[in-house]
Amino acid sequence: MTVLLAMTGLGLAACESVGDIGSKIVSGGGSNDSVVDVDASAFVAPPWCPPISVERNRYLLMKFQRGKEDDARALEYQATIEKWATGCKRVGGETQVKIGVSGRVTPGPAWEGGEILLPLKVTLRDTDSEDDKDETDIMMVPVTLGAGSPSEVWTLVESSITLSPDARPKILVSLEEEGRRGRR
Repeated sequence: MTVLLAMTGLGLAACESVGDIGSKIVSGGGSNDSVVDVDASAFVAPPWCPPISVERNRYLLMKFQRGKEDDARALEYQATIEKWATGCKRVGGETQVKIGVSGRVTPGPAWEGGEILLPLKVTLRDTDSEDDKDETDIMMVPVTLGAGSPSEVWTLVESSITLSPDARPKILVSLEEEGRRGRR
């Protein structure tokens, strides 16, 4: 009989509105002590988060001494993108996007040591729009690399991207060559 009453109670609870279920959970016994208040925001779906990828053939940057691009001995350093990820949360009515990008910088035979400002391009490409309205920003990632040292890991974590709830862009990252640093 107790099992039948419990099943009937569950059936009736399933008919209640989602708000009622989200705010109260009934757990056995039937007394007022068995009702537990629950934060309804725990049942809200997470916001849509844009996919992130590396622009085609833009994961490697090789920096040579000026005028010696065909000489392997003139390689100052090479940088790569190895990992990337996004995370999103709701802030007010908008979505705040956090991106993380990391890779390595390896010194070449011509590197004398010092700091590199690695140009990382971050592009928001609107997937719903037919016109080319990309939002692009170049972020400079400082990396200190000694002459003859092993490769150094670099990381960028950026959380300044805010999207409206209906925006559905994709995020592209790339290593930008010198001379192509302007905004698009």
